[in-house]
Amino acid sequence: MEIEMKKQKIGIIGGLGPQAGVEFCRLLIEEATKAGASAGEDFPEFVLHSLAIKDFFSVSDPQDLHQGELVLRRAAIGLKKDDVDLVVIACNTAHLFAKPVRKEFKKRFVSITEAVAEAVIQSGAKTVGLMASPTTIRLGLYDKVFANNHINVINPLREDILVLEEIIQAIIGGNLDRKKTRVAFSLVHRLQSRGAEKVILACTELRLVPGLVNLPKVLDSSLILARVLLQKQQQLDIIK
Repeated sequence: MEIEMKKQKIGIIGGLGPQAGVEFCRLLIEEATKAGASAGEDFPEFVLHSLAIKDFFSVSDPQDLHQGELVLRRAAIGLKKDDVDLVVIACNTAHLFAKPVRKEFKKRFVSITEAVAEAVIQSGAKTVGLMASPTTIRLGLYDKVFANNHINVINPLREDILVLEEIIQAIIGGNLDRKKTRVAFSLVHRLQSRGAEKVILACTELRLVPGLVNLPKVLDSSLILARVLLQKQQQLDIIK
């Protein structure tokens, strides 16, 4: 009897913004190659559901978050129809309204916040700086998971949060320039000077700032999620 190995099919929710979702797909393939993939069947099977929605990087109206939940619920239904086995959201901020996806896929949902927290624990850092969207910071996306693991968080200064939003919007709009790139580097250094042992790029757009992920003591949430996702996929591979 012929035995066929069936890889777990991955569902990726992107579009928040769209560049980060496409970059996550590229990163997933790159990490699979590093892990030894060389032929077509070695690579992960995945579906990208790129949403065309307003950004949620600086929302203040609770109704906006409710609208976000409705959009992600539709995405979850679509991915279920695609018969995916694992699901990720290639956006940190969107995890604030990811309840419908968690409910639909339960343990098959791979959380970026939990993956990042585990990476911080493995690094041994007790104090981290957060480079994230205003909404992620204001609504404390990482507060609970870090507090539960006794990790201290240093948020950007108020004026730096506004600058971060400008950088993120520039990336989405395709007009990131050298000045904003230099500013992004300076924001990392500022968090480190305030005591951050590691600085987390807790916005998936930020890895698109040239060279930012290569700075010392920087943890990239996209890369962390891609690696955890591939490990999870390998663990759940089944014999058809």
